[in-house]
Amino acid sequence: MGSIIKIAAINAQTSSFSDFIEYVRKRSSSLLPSLGLEETDKLIEDKRFEGLLSLIGDDHNKLDFLQSDIASELIKYCQTSLVNEESFIRIVKPKIENKRLYSVYKDIEAKRSKDLYDMSYRIEEYVSDLWQILEKEGGGIIVAENTYLHPNFFLDYIQQLKELDGANKEKYHDFAVECLKEFIQNNLDWMKDAKSNAPKELLDFDTRLSDFYTKGIHQKIINSSGQIITLMQDIIESRTWDSRKLEILSQLQQKEIKRYMLDSAEYLKEVYLFLRFHGNFGDFKTYTENVISVLRELSQSKNKNHAHKALDMVDLLEKTIKSVSHDNISK
Repeated sequence: MGSIIKIAAINAQTSSFSDFIEYVRKRSSSLLPSLGLEETDKLIEDKRFEGLLSLIGDDHNKLDFLQSDIASELIKYCQTSLVNEESFIRIVKPKIENKRLYSVYKDIEAKRSKDLYDMSYRIEEYVSDLWQILEKEGGGIIVAENTYLHPNFFLDYIQQLKELDGANKEKYHDFAVECLKEFIQNNLDWMKDAKSNAPKELLDFDTRLSDFYTKGIHQKIINSSGQIITLMQDIIESRTWDSRKLEILSQLQQKEIKRYMLDSAEYLKEVYLFLRFHGNFGDFKTYTENVISVLRELSQSKNKNHAHKALDMVDLLEKTIKSVSHDNISK
């Protein structure tokens, strides 16, 4: 409610939100170097805008607030009285959940502080309190960002429980494994692309997690290849295609195609059939060349199984495509 009141109050007193936001951006001294402003371009104070800025809270967060996705939606609402309900819910829901999780984190930290400094707070009480929170929240308490609920924090909580309550060490460990599996399943991209060492530390917690992660990545590849298979089958059956389908196939990188071939026998079969039907069409030139290139690479693999299958396939495809192209030219 506070945010919409702020935006509404500012909207009532300015004709251009974009000018106001630009003023706030220039006003932020920390951004001046990145903006590359010359001395002559530096901010000239605008008393009207300064007055509007007083309507927003913390000085350090003013620019972030005005540039946030929620502020953008509120600005549209104040100016048009229309709101994209689906978009608004999508923006607000995670913020509400993040706020709730932050309160959970603060609760845990309060108990940890009490455990450190309150002589009357028994170890058994702390273990019970911490376990109740973790058991209630489960894998949802782990967030794939460098925040207060980073996976390493969760592992630290579990390690502390195991050290303080050795009798239930196995229970805590198995609980953590299940929570981390849930986290991995929901954050496969983060696990694969994270620049920190956090994913490795997470997987090192238990060998079951490495196996689970490998299977998850494999399944994701199969799911992705399944969409491409469906697209190719649709083109073959309907004998029609549009720019969207062409773009999807053309944008597939050779490393993706190779991964699909190695992990999905169905994809290899379908792409072979697809090229036999459509490999000679100019519209599919990029996709055809990428597939042929990958097959040619695999045909030279040190893995005899890969090399044997790829060589037979690429030779047949190249002959078929050249033969059809030659016939078309003759006609």
